[in-house]
Parts: sequence; structure tokens; C-alpha cells
Amino acid sequence: MTTALLTSPRIDLLGNMMATLNNHSILPTAAKPRQMLALLALRPCQVVSVELLVEEVWGDNQPSRVRTATQTYIMQIRRLLSAAPFDSTEDAKQLLITRHNGYTLDFDPEQSDAWRFVEATRAGFVALDQRDYETASVKLEEAIQMWRGPALVDVDTGTVLRLEVERLNEYHRCAQEAWVEAELNLKRYRTALSELVALRAADPLNERLCGLQMAALYDSGRTPEALNAFRDLSRSLRAELGVTPSRKLVQLHESILRGDFLEGLPSRP
Repeated sequence: MTTALLTSPRIDLLGNMMATLNNHSILPTAAKPRQMLALLALRPCQVVSVELLVEEVWGDNQPSRVRTATQTYIMQIRRLLSAAPFDSTEDAKQLLITRHNGYTLDFDPEQSDAWRFVEATRAGFVALDQRDYETASVKLEEAIQMWRGPALVDVDTGTVLRLEVERLNEYHRCAQEAWVEAELNLKRYRTALSELVALRAADPLNERLCGLQMAALYDSGRTPEALNAFRDLSRSLRAELGVTPSRKLVQLHESILRGDFLEGLPSRP
């Protein structure tokens, strides 16, 4: 039985960039066409203008015949696409389409890990807001596990891709924090605390992360460690920013000192 060939590539961006079609690599080895393919992949089925491609690849250092250079790199991407196995040559021509003043990469967004990550993260946020903590934990863990390393780690990035990477990084950070919140609501303190250690190391002045860690330590019977977390953050805030902890964090600290029952987790900003 003959297996039908796919007409949409798979392009993964959360780590080193990977681009394949029917098990055939379509990833450019040269830096500039790779940049262009990454930008096109981040905006599937949308028109990416020539001006935006030029801004990304060259910035203020544009060659004299920049549109010709752009067309050359687009042609290189098309050759890679055409070299992949297809049921018909017409399928290859429809993947990277010339539009008025731009280009469209016509591929299924679900074939991109970046798109799937954002969708799974959003689903996790919705479940968390609805207090469906089990679903939130599953969706957010699924999203976090898609990351194989820093986004576009082997792609040169100009101003446009840098903004896209920052957007993905922010989603990643929020997904990790939301997953911790879901795990704590499910009373899974061990897994939540191990993740909080890493998150706080990356963002040591984040008061909400400290509050979550304090609440988790206290609820799991580790009161001295919860108090130490507050003390260490207070010292760092004074030393580095010249400020004191927020009133909410101070109130949490006072509740722990009194041995109060904690009703819920520290609220989001």
C-alpha cells in the first residue's frame, strides 16, 4: 500500500530549527534564507511583506539591490521545497506563494511546535482560570515539554525575529509559573517546589514566585524554609533595588509567622 505524501512541511522552532517535508530536510544551511524561512513559519498562511523580510535580514545595512537579493533567497527556499517528494509538482509550487509585495508560506500551523505551544498554553490558562487544575496541569506540562532549548537557537535573529523570540520566551515563563500554580492547587508540592527552585534562580527578585515558594514550603510542613525564602528576598530587594517586599508578601510572611491556615495561593499581579 502506498502512503500518501504530505503537502505541508513540519517546522519546529523551540530549540534548534528543524524543517522537513515527507522526511526530507528543507532547512536552508545558509543564514539569511534560514532567517526568512523562520519568519515565514512564525506567520503561517499570512502575507509577510518584502519590507519586513528586508528589515529582519539586513536591518539598516541593506545592499543596493535588496529586492533582488530577497528574491534570490526565496528561490533557494523554493528549491529545497521542490526537492522534497510530492504527489505532484503543483503541490510544491503552492507552498511558498508570491503575493503582492510579499510571500506566504502556506502550511498547516499545527505542524509547527511554536504554534502548538501557544495553543496548549492558552488552553492551560483557560483551565486554570476555571479552576480545572488537573486539565491546566496536563495542558501546561504538554506545552512546556515542547521546548528542546532556547527558541531559534541556531538562527541569526534581526529585530523582527528577536521580538518573536521574546514573545515565545514570555509565554514559556508564564506557562511554567501557571503549571506550578496548578500543581500547588492539586497539593503536589514536591513537583511544584522542584520547578520553583529553577524559576527563582532565573528570576530571583520575582515576588510572586517567592510567594508561591513560601506557601508551598509552609503547606508541606517546612516553615523555617518558607521564612528563609522571605528573608533572602527581602535582603536582595534592598541590596539591588533599594525597596522592600510588597504588602501582599509581607502579609503572607506574617500569616506564616502566626501559623495561620493559608486560604489560597498568592494572587497574580
